[in-house]
Amino acid sequence: MSISRTLPSPTLAASPELAATDERAIAEHVNALWTELSDPVYRYVVSCLRHPADAEEITQEAFLRLFRALTRRHVLARTHTIRNPRRYVFRVARNLVLDHMQHARAQGPECELSAAIADRLYDPQPTAEDRLDRARERALFDAWLADLSPTQRECLYLRAEGLFYREIGKIMRMDPRRVVSAIARGLSAMQRRVDQLRRGRH
Repeated sequence: MSISRTLPSPTLAASPELAATDERAIAEHVNALWTELSDPVYRYVVSCLRHPADAEEITQEAFLRLFRALTRRHVLARTHTIRNPRRYVFRVARNLVLDHMQHARAQGPECELSAAIADRLYDPQPTAEDRLDRARERALFDAWLADLSPTQRECLYLRAEGLFYREIGKIMRMDPRRVVSAIARGLSAMQRRVDQLRRGRH
């Protein structure tokens, strides 16, 4: 199931150290990146957290941090570019997800329950048949994903968003060869489950 929403662009706070023209240039650059990358980043975050409201907040925070980083670079080095902004935003989003998960674990199981309830309310007005079909598909898919290692799951999520192996390695601080191996093993495990399901239907 594809999860995508139209998200509001983050409000970029003014910086007293920047001239107005420089600030506008950086803001335009970040807004252009937002248009290009916000949906993929959001889908990655919500796939990790399964909580749309938290995913929106983390996505916006990731782009706000990009804006602040570009502002600092401009003030210190007179440049407002980052070599690979896509990798930068995904890495920031991943760090925020890890922080959020750590905080959620500290809050106890009621936090997970709230996330599960919010996730069930996300889909707007599906029919009863749609809900049943999606629930069955999602239960199967979630069970298969749960059997993968955390590294395999995360590598698959990032690859599904179009990131290359080297980019995933940079985001997760892994050797690209380990990324390739994790994705290959994850896909093989998922394919075995699909094959088992098909054999069971015949």
